[in-house]
Amino acid sequence: MRETKHDFSATHVAVLGPQGTFSHEALIVWRPECKPAFFDTISEAFDAIYSGKLRQALLPLENSLEGTVRETIDGLYRHKTLKIIGEVVLPVKQCLAGYDARVSPHNIKYIYSHPQALSQCRKYLAAHYPRTIHMLTPSTAMAFKKIKNEARLDAFAVGPALAAEIYGLSVVARDIQDKPNNKTLFVAIAKKPPQYPATMPYLFLTIHPRKDRPGLLYDILGVFKKGGINLSKIESRPSQEKLGSYIFYLKADLSSNDRRRSAVIQSLRRFGAVTILSI
Repeated sequence: MRETKHDFSATHVAVLGPQGTFSHEALIVWRPECKPAFFDTISEAFDAIYSGKLRQALLPLENSLEGTVRETIDGLYRHKTLKIIGEVVLPVKQCLAGYDARVSPHNIKYIYSHPQALSQCRKYLAAHYPRTIHMLTPSTAMAFKKIKNEARLDAFAVGPALAAEIYGLSVVARDIQDKPNNKTLFVAIAKKPPQYPATMPYLFLTIHPRKDRPGLLYDILGVFKKGGINLSKIESRPSQEKLGSYIFYLKADLSSNDRRRSAVIQSLRRFGAVTILSI
């Protein structure tokens, strides 16, 4: 586990590291006055908040191309005292960077990055660097760090421009992602309500049914239909208790101060255990 300091202040927020990741960039957009505390995994970031070592984490919840980040929603369910207290949507813009931008493309033999970043830039890389070997790294930022530390003149890295700036690499090309509208939703997670005023525009919860039966999901959805409430997300995940046992994740257009909220939650409790994941 990597961290920025051993003694964290209230201004530190847990994010996926190292420096220069999209998580780091999201924190700068969300709360630029806060300092990042870098962790290798989402699980480690959750543990830091749950243990009280840090007050908040900013973690990816959903990507417009790849879908739900399972480690994050599983972590929210596992740590039931933690809640979503805020969010920020970050456009995912990939750049190509190297140790020296003057190097001829013909001399580039390797492209380093996280698997998702390479996948998101498949068309560009195939068109401009068809003979390169793609090398996988744990994060996009690690690719930039590796090329900088090893002074590689035979390789480029794919990732956020922030990483190129931090590690002193030259940007060769910007916005090389295949889909221009790729975005990631990051959520702020905390054990205690924030000091500043905060409301959420939606209700995010889970239902762990007591017993599976025909029409169960239909009846659950009927609660929202009856109240005229839109559902923007529904997903099932294994309960990790036994084979065939699932938990429903639901995201409804019910703000924190919507008067219908308590009645909806009470109605849903008829079907099983309800866990509220957002304030």
